[in-house]
Amino acid sequence: MGQYIVIGNSGWYAENVLKNNPNYRGIDRFPWPLGEEEFREIYNLPDETQSKAQKCKSKIKSYNFEGDSIFCDDYNYAIEYYNLCGILNVDTDFLLCKINIDNIKDGFSLFENNEEFIFIGFDYILTGTAYSCLVNEKELIDNVDEIIFNEYGLLNSLADIEKFEKLRNYSQIINNGIGFESGKTGKDFISIALYKKVK
Repeated sequence: MGQYIVIGNSGWYAENVLKNNPNYRGIDRFPWPLGEEEFREIYNLPDETQSKAQKCKSKIKSYNFEGDSIFCDDYNYAIEYYNLCGILNVDTDFLLCKINIDNIKDGFSLFENNEEFIFIGFDYILTGTAYSCLVNEKELIDNVDEIIFNEYGLLNSLADIEKFEKLRNYSQIINNGIGFESGKTGKDFISIALYKKVK
């Protein structure tokens, strides 16, 4: 089953990530970027636009995220949130995420003949967070030049993910874990396939 997330490209953290990784379009930016400051901006909008914004806001107040998940399984909630970001001129990407990909063949397509989302690659993240090893640990990994990153700063295949994971684990061991996120159990990292909304 697909999960959704709206990722912001502004704010000091996201801007710093994109400054250092200009092509990156994965999870590690600014998930669900609307806050009280943005919501207050609704009252400064022209009447017709304000009405549209209020309708979107009323539809996104009821969703409760499960546990520590940053993903949402409700398309309607996510699209209303994304639309409100657009009304408020908050620069965002709407991503569909396939999280349980262990048994999916290399080069898979989640949807066939789907014009709404395009596959942009795989990210490798710490469960329950937006922390991406592709962004934060790439420079720590020996022989990382063996990994081919695509135009979105992500990995193209499950084979690339497997290679990245092996190189990461090896570098983590020989460097005594310095600079690497360890997680709680050492098995808290997941590969996710990302699809970007284009229509």
